[in-house]
Amino acid sequence: MSCKRKSKKALASAIIFLLSIIFISTPVLADEEEPYSITGYASEVVLNPDGSVYFDETITYKLMQESVEIIKPIPLANSSKAENMEVFLQHPDADSEEPETDPKLEALQNYTFELAEEEEDIYHITIPYEAGKHEEVTFVYRYKMMDTVFLYKDMAVFFWRYMMPNEVKNVQNIDIQVSLPEAVSLDDWSGYVRGAVYAEKELLEDGKFKLTVEELLEDEFLESVLLLPTSLFPEGRKVIDNNAKEEILAEIAEWEEQASSVRKKDELRFYSGSAIGIIAMLLCLATGLLNKMQGKQGINRWIIGASIISLAAGITAWFILKNAWAGILAIVSALALTGYAGYDSNLLFRKNQHKA
Repeated sequence: MSCKRKSKKALASAIIFLLSIIFISTPVLADEEEPYSITGYASEVVLNPDGSVYFDETITYKLMQESVEIIKPIPLANSSKAENMEVFLQHPDADSEEPETDPKLEALQNYTFELAEEEEDIYHITIPYEAGKHEEVTFVYRYKMMDTVFLYKDMAVFFWRYMMPNEVKNVQNIDIQVSLPEAVSLDDWSGYVRGAVYAEKELLEDGKFKLTVEELLEDEFLESVLLLPTSLFPEGRKVIDNNAKEEILAEIAEWEEQASSVRKKDELRFYSGSAIGIIAMLLCLATGLLNKMQGKQGINRWIIGASIISLAAGITAWFILKNAWAGILAIVSALALTGYAGYDSNLLFRKNQHKA
């Protein structure tokens, strides 16, 4: 067997081995596929003077199976009870502001509202639904949570968890707005987010707290904490005879420090992966140009070495550093180099055959 054939065989074996690592590392979608994902989550929350809270939530689901059970968790640990529960199926172009008069917003009766996790006092709204795979369906949830605002001696606190950990693996486009009973000075209240590292929050002058998340990452949850003047809730009944501001702010500071650390690590992974991908591409490009300038044709040890290094770099960037585009860049560069060298080798082989 010639040296060139040995080189080709070695390169082919290396490529097959490294690509097999990619396929093995990639989750099998059929086994891990969720019944649905969330493509839109809009929530309008209103705090009332009696400490109750009204929720108007519009959630769009993308079905991954034809028959599913949509589950909407409702935490009751911080409330005395839920009242006025309503669930609607929103047809395309529905006007969610007027459900009674809009025929495209259909009231549902086939849902259940039952205790699902006794220890954490979490209830589930469960809706059986059938539709085509990959179709989207939108439901509107409206309910009132009683005695939900805590009235401490030094402040009032509204705490709510919108998304539970691993509730749905793929959640995108979250937009939440919490309205106070009345507008107060921005100096008199504050709002915080926990659970989602890249959540963005904003306090508005008209007494609204705005929270947005482009995409909820795996294992993340989403909750907000509002620290408010007790004067906003003159009719509130959940009175607690001690101070809480210092302890709550300490917990929030600890979370924000953890979130900052995660963001720094993500940034480091991104730039490291990008550097690896670009270096792998330049290595393949330089190897191809040097071979061309030196008059070398076909696959040789330099082509093999550069290709294996770039494939390994691609796997590292993609699966370890979680930088998909850098991994793809490195892998494509390696395959392009070997493809070009293989094509060049075939041309040389045909040329020699023609001479013979």
